[in-house]
Amino acid sequence: MTSVQMLRIAQKQLGLDDDTYRDKLETLTGKRSTRDLSERERQKVYTAFQADGFVPKRPAPKAGRATGKFAPKLQALWIAGWNLGVVKNRTDKAMLAFLFRQTGIEHSRFLHHGEDANKVIEALKAWLKREMVSKELGLNAVGFFTFDKSLPPTLNDHRYQIVQLQWGLLVRADQQPGTLAGFLLSEFDIDRPLSDLTDKEWISIMNRLGELVRRI
Repeated sequence: MTSVQMLRIAQKQLGLDDDTYRDKLETLTGKRSTRDLSERERQKVYTAFQADGFVPKRPAPKAGRATGKFAPKLQALWIAGWNLGVVKNRTDKAMLAFLFRQTGIEHSRFLHHGEDANKVIEALKAWLKREMVSKELGLNAVGFFTFDKSLPPTLNDHRYQIVQLQWGLLVRADQQPGTLAGFLLSEFDIDRPLSDLTDKEWISIMNRLGELVRRI
């Protein structure tokens, strides 16, 4: 669940109408729209809502949610596509339908059986890579999902590769917010090597850049 969704849930649970919600945002951040907040500002608002009595609840399982041994890997790739602006519907239902169309393999098999899972995982990777190559993003696209043992570990990290592609899409559209280093500092207060990022930080960065990419 994204930070935007969590803030909307908090708004509803706390019984805040839109004007009151926006007033709260402005008091805390000087901005009146969730969309305009940096991730750091969203976390500040989230903490304030918790102090006001908001208690996050574990969401109930949704119908059509992919389950199985290989579901997390496929979901991660699908959300990567969403954050790259390739996938237009982020739901598991859309993912399962797409993978069946692409491979002809029923999800009851590729979610549980390694050989079938590998086929659909590679098909999904190949599709995302083709889409990025078609955007003329150069070596960042050509090297997507590849591993070169001569390179530092960070450059072989798919999360790093995704962030570089997201930034490339923003640059291509002349929509990049300054430099990547400046963006990480202003949005997340991150001023250290990418190799030191936590899993949570990588996810937050990809999700936030995904918001910007989908506006292009």
